[in-house]
Amino acid sequence: MSKKKKFKKFSKNQMLEEIKKSETTFPEKSPVNTNQNNNISAKTPEQKSISPNSEYNYVKSDLKKIIVVFSVIILILIGIIIINQRTVWLSNFSDMLVKTLNINQ
Repeated sequence: MSKKKKFKKFSKNQMLEEIKKSETTFPEKSPVNTNQNNNISAKTPEQKSISPNSEYNYVKSDLKKIIVVFSVIILILIGIIIINQRTVWLSNFSDMLVKTLNINQ
């Protein structure tokens, strides 16, 4: 026996009624004094003053990680080039891959 899920089916009218019930009315905003706005705008540059060293510490750590990863990749590629020039192992390995994967041009 299979279990069937039963979902409540709503008509459009029922959905609209539920939405109307859930809506709330917001009180009107009181007018703001223009003098208060000027004072707030004057304070914002002082609040945003952050030293450049603390602001970009996370960026510096990410850049260090990226540099390490790129240097490891470059070292691996240089190692593969040296192995390819001194031995025939990579060309034999690539031939084996071509045969097993049926990659023919």
